[in-house]
Amino acid sequence: MMNRRFLARDLTKVERVRSSALEREQLFRRRSAASASSAVAIDVLAEEGESLRRSTAQVDDIMESGRTIIGSLATQRERLKATHRNALSMINTHEPQRSRDCRAQPKSMKRICDEM
Repeated sequence: MMNRRFLARDLTKVERVRSSALEREQLFRRRSAASASSAVAIDVLAEEGESLRRSTAQVDDIMESGRTIIGSLATQRERLKATHRNALSMINTHEPQRSRDCRAQPKSMKRICDEM
């Protein structure tokens, strides 16, 4: 009878040890899976960060290109305005010949002469 009690107690201890080992193994599996999924999540976040950095750099490049184009257009506008003023100035200095020259010009040029 005593042997049975000792055997039962030993069997209970063995079952507890087995169940503890099983629980530990399950916890380690979950932890490994969680760390693997967190590693994947970290990789995804790193890729998103890199993509965001590249996108920001591209937007900055596009904005700089736009600024350059607008600056170039402003310079061209000023140059055309100056050329237009010079052309009008030259036409105004040759006032006596204008009426004679305008009659000899094609219709497109006569409109310019009329505007003067």
